[in-house]
Amino acid sequence: MANKHQETKRLLFASNLLQEPFVALNLMLDVMLSARFGASLWQISILTTLRPLLAVLAFYWGSMLYYRPELLRFSLVTATSLATVFFLFAPWAESIWYFILAECCFVLFWRAANPAQMEIVKLNLAKDSREKVFSQALSISHASGMIIGPILGLLLKLNPDCWKELFSVAAILYSISAWVKGAFSVPQVSQAPPRPIRTAKEAIVTPWKDSWKLLKSNKSFMRFQLGFFIAGSGLMFAKPSIPGFLTKMNLSFFEIFSLFTLLEGIGFILTASFWAKFLQKYGVHKAAFLVVACFSFQPIMLLLPIDAGVFLAYFFYGMAQSGSRLVWNLSGPLLCGNDSSSQYTSVNILAIGVRGCFVPLLGALFATLFGPEASITVSFLFMFAGALYLYKVSQSTLAPMTSP
Repeated sequence: MANKHQETKRLLFASNLLQEPFVALNLMLDVMLSARFGASLWQISILTTLRPLLAVLAFYWGSMLYYRPELLRFSLVTATSLATVFFLFAPWAESIWYFILAECCFVLFWRAANPAQMEIVKLNLAKDSREKVFSQALSISHASGMIIGPILGLLLKLNPDCWKELFSVAAILYSISAWVKGAFSVPQVSQAPPRPIRTAKEAIVTPWKDSWKLLKSNKSFMRFQLGFFIAGSGLMFAKPSIPGFLTKMNLSFFEIFSLFTLLEGIGFILTASFWAKFLQKYGVHKAAFLVVACFSFQPIMLLLPIDAGVFLAYFFYGMAQSGSRLVWNLSGPLLCGNDSSSQYTSVNILAIGVRGCFVPLLGALFATLFGPEASITVSFLFMFAGALYLYKVSQSTLAPMTSP
């Protein structure tokens, strides 16, 4: 078991490091499309809507594992390999719609890989070490992002036209991480297979029915989902207006990269150990409440009438993101009991897709009518409501299920 633990930890760290250059660069895609292609608010809104909407397709990919658990490694490696395939050809692309297509492919398969990876982590790591190891993996990624991000920003400042080539190189490194993930040890899981799916209609409808059945049977997980849904809607509502909001501030690529990687990364790393200990000690619901409360500081700081407000906003965002990534990814393994966590993680992904069907478009319409500042204010109200709900849930006597 000790060897399996160390092997899983090493491979998780290595794959995250290989993926980080692309992740850091991808954070800037919306701003690049606005600056280099003159992307309109509605084009950014379409992309912002498609990102979570594609989570519905990723949900079906992840749900496959509930019916075919022997496909864990295949699911993880294939999804990781396909994620950045279109970005490999970025230097030859001349259309904004090509990059929207490439980003859609990335988001789809990036999310699709998650249920398999989290189930492998659950099977290979002891219960009392999952929070610590996963938090360390995320911290190492963000630490490297803090170095990579400003370097990318400096390169783009010196040569703004090299951004396509940078995407291509980063996509190659991301693809190599699929080979690393293929080395994960995948234990044989003995579980009774669910009823077979025989028709196309059943293939479409059954995962939704099973997800709803799961939520009804596990009230602890349902309450977590509802709180995160409300707060996540707040984050999505403001997303379409953020690139234009930052562009109006006349920030350079270097400054924006510093916001998205350096300052956010500092907030992320400084609090990573705290979030792991807090989650382990107090459980998912209290950790989720504190995460959402931290997220609510971002819109407040963005609206401050001081130049430092935007930098403080992304520092607090990094703090919240550190806890969010941990809680969101581990909510399935921690609340699934003796069940497979892949179905729980798939429900997490489905929730993103459901709110992505309408929230970003509403946010874009609201920002068009009333301005980005008003959209950011509404975002705060959503997050505040989500925090209140999760606080109430965290104070209830409902004992969460724990994984073995």
